[in-house]
Amino acid sequence: MKGNHTKEERMTEPKDTDKTVIGLSAIATVQKLSGGKFLADVESALLRVAEEVVRTGKAGAVTVKFKVTKPQEGEPLVTVQENISVALPSPAGSGAFYFVHDGRFYATDPRQPEMDFRIVEQPDATPRTGIREEHVREA
Repeated sequence: MKGNHTKEERMTEPKDTDKTVIGLSAIATVQKLSGGKFLADVESALLRVAEEVVRTGKAGAVTVKFKVTKPQEGEPLVTVQENISVALPSPAGSGAFYFVHDGRFYATDPRQPEMDFRIVEQPDATPRTGIREEHVREA
């Protein structure tokens, strides 16, 4: 159908030597951040937090921030600066200790004397299965 175009239309058609510029989608832009390793860093952070959540049973967080700035007036150029923050779940940080008059912590009660435990040999605990004949009376 090229033959049906007017002379003006043919002049405005793109030539084979023209390069087509295709804009990036937001996802493609994110894939290119940090030289292409940004998404791998997000994955690593997410896996690290997930492992700690499973281990501790408490919530964690991965926060991704994008700061978009315009470095120069009059130009359509913007810079995108990414930041990944990780908040690991905190383990249960409690313990019970004895705190006595000397201003120290103890794992055991220092007021209670230490007891020396030992294993005691047990006598043969085989159950008796029969009655001795001398104790049986004939009826």
